[in-house]
Amino acid sequence: MDAFVRAGSSPVLGTITVSMNIKNSELHIKIPPIGFGTSGHRGIQGQDFRNAHVIAIAQAVAIFCKKDRAQPSIVIGYDSRHGNHPQREKGTYTQVLVDTLLSQGCNVTFFEIPVPTPLISYMITKEDHDGGLILTASHNPPEYNGLKFNPKNGAPAPPEVTQELETLANHFLHTPPDDAPQNGQLTLTKNTQ
Repeated sequence: MDAFVRAGSSPVLGTITVSMNIKNSELHIKIPPIGFGTSGHRGIQGQDFRNAHVIAIAQAVAIFCKKDRAQPSIVIGYDSRHGNHPQREKGTYTQVLVDTLLSQGCNVTFFEIPVPTPLISYMITKEDHDGGLILTASHNPPEYNGLKFNPKNGAPAPPEVTQELETLANHFLHTPPDDAPQNGQLTLTKNTQ
């Protein structure tokens, strides 16, 4: 007889389903869906904000920005929360975000220092980027993190854009894109002017 381990849902965390077939060494994890609020997705790290969410959102942003340019340019900023690392250490949100965008053929400008969200808005328009992503949960407690998107005008993404990104990202959360990996170019910067 196969041994199974199962977990269910929580009213606080939403749906988290884990099932494991020990005999066949299968592990299936259902993570909570991506929900965009004000221009982005936020959640408690390790629960409703994970690397899988960052990957899916980055893939959605790449697809969205490719509507205007075959190899879009994205600027990335972040605050000093846990998981946001200037050297993009393996497994951090910054590393996963940059690597996903590069693999989708995006050119990435990455700040080597934590920067405020308004600077990303400014850099989008100043340097003609197709958009910007900011790893931050703003005013939320430290156990939270989030990923905000600002389109090419530098302003927070309007509802029609966030709805499109949310739909794409939730699709990619369970079905990776079919495209072969592409190579974008990475530019590191500390220039805040």
